[in-house]
Amino acid sequence: MAKSKLGTQPQPVDHLGLWLSRAYHAFKREMLARLQNAGFDDLTPIFLLIIPRVTFDGIAMADLVSELGMSKQAVSRALRDMASANYVVLAEDPRDKRAKVVSLGPRGIELAHASMPIKKQMHRRLRSEIGSGTLKGLSEALEHVEASFNRGAELAVDES
Repeated sequence: MAKSKLGTQPQPVDHLGLWLSRAYHAFKREMLARLQNAGFDDLTPIFLLIIPRVTFDGIAMADLVSELGMSKQAVSRALRDMASANYVVLAEDPRDKRAKVVSLGPRGIELAHASMPIKKQMHRRLRSEIGSGTLKGLSEALEHVEASFNRGAELAVDES
């Protein structure tokens, strides 16, 4: 362990969470650059977190906040920016007038369509670099990793 003025610091650990985070951020950087090159030059990284979760039919804002794991204030601020650029539309929830539903706006629909060939191209490139079998195995392994972490989170809640 390294010594500092604050005491002994633990050595950083190279772990699965870090690897997943690095891979996700690399994917996001490439996706953002490709979409900006395709004419979506007003996109920000938070838009890329939100847009995939917004369906054509819409998603309740409370559900979106829960899925993102962010504060309601941060999500609301991003949604206002996205609505002003026509990526999303915010409307009253017909079941609860106090709640909001978020759906894709005209620019969001354009983005959804433009992103599909880019994702396919990135997928093909990765498959050619690591091989079909490895990519399939990675996909299956990540499904198991997600399920394991979800079970772990449930166990942690039960323990408290």
